[in-house]
Amino acid sequence: MVVVAVAFASVTTLAQRPEAQPSRVEYRAGQSWRYAGDGPTITILKVEDLHKIGRVIHVRVDNIPVPGCAGIHLTKTIDHLALTEKVMRKSVNDLLRENADLPDSYFDGYREWQKQKKPEIDRNATIADVVRKDVDLPLICNFLPAET
Repeated sequence: MVVVAVAFASVTTLAQRPEAQPSRVEYRAGQSWRYAGDGPTITILKVEDLHKIGRVIHVRVDNIPVPGCAGIHLTKTIDHLALTEKVMRKSVNDLLRENADLPDSYFDGYREWQKQKKPEIDRNATIADVVRKDVDLPLICNFLPAET
């Protein structure tokens, strides 16, 4: 009975669970979220409290659709984003999973972020804004006509 309840909760959207609206959710490492239908998957890597900033949510964004050439489906990943809790609450809608796998390789971007003298923490732009800016780069497709 418990297994069925957990499986059901993992596919129930926050809109269907008013008690779990983003403003009330406790973010934890291993949660997977989405901000739009079949959009990118956001995985929480780490949650930490930083002096003068508050709670910072470290995430990885996977399955970002990139415009392709000739109908080729391309995706990309953002290895690490650091967001304030306020920005995270504006960024995600649907809790997909509570216990996503977090391989050690997922933390490479976080480790690089830690090494910076002034690590960047996004305090305004949502994840959708960051993804949109990151994907809006022009893609050049060079196809040679097929020889017959």
